[in-house]
Amino acid sequence: MVGFDDVWSPLQTLPEITFTSLPPGQYRLLCRSYTALAGLGPVAELLKLMVMRPYWLAGWTAALAGMGQLYDRLVGSRARNESLLAQNQALEVAVAERTQSLQTANQALETMRDAYKHLSDVDELTTLGNRRLFEREIARAISLTHRLRVPLALLMLDIDHFKAVNDLYGHQVGDIYLRAVSTALCSAVRSGEDVAARFGGEEFAIILINSSTADALASAERIRADVEALNLANKGAERGKLTVSIGVAVIEAGDTQSRDDFVVRADQALYRAKAGGRNRVVA
Repeated sequence: MVGFDDVWSPLQTLPEITFTSLPPGQYRLLCRSYTALAGLGPVAELLKLMVMRPYWLAGWTAALAGMGQLYDRLVGSRARNESLLAQNQALEVAVAERTQSLQTANQALETMRDAYKHLSDVDELTTLGNRRLFEREIARAISLTHRLRVPLALLMLDIDHFKAVNDLYGHQVGDIYLRAVSTALCSAVRSGEDVAARFGGEEFAIILINSSTADALASAERIRADVEALNLANKGAERGKLTVSIGVAVIEAGDTQSRDDFVVRADQALYRAKAGGRNRVVA
């Protein structure tokens, strides 16, 4: 035991000594012999020790130990709570970031969806509505005029001698003319109420909500004059410049007319405008 503890007390009458190093508990001192020929011998127990805490420290030690355990529980619990709080806050931040990311993605998808929907309804060359949009809007307009009992007008417009434009000047010039006519149509309709669409080729359609026959004829005449005033050359036409013919049909308040009948009436009026010499409006 020499060198293990510097403060061993001298052995007294009773086999008891005091020390500072070994904690309370039971100890055994074991040994084994060894020779080169026989190797290790059996284990022999030389000494048993019982290390006990002095009686005057027993109570304080237990109390201190209890206080230490309580302190460990309190501090440990607080540390765990702080750790859980930090984890919860980190999770909330992660969830918020993920939610924001999903919202941004959803908004991007909605924007993309709206853009695709817009493109599916727009004529690429003229940026007017296409035939698909016209079919949807004419059905909506007829339903609205039946329900509200207000008049509804439809203008069918065709560029006169447009084939001559493509033949004489080329399709690029023809596209320029189509865009110029489209601009004139847009300036003649009420934004958010009326609908202007490219019906196909050089033919256009305009839906005028709550428009009487007189109002529709006035709008059509203004469009005809605006296109003629563009002074776009067309040597294949009688007047030597680009003109349009317009047919007008009107559903008066209280009339119940189908979409097909309505469009046929506007087409017939357009045909009469063409047959009557072009560059004119017929209702």
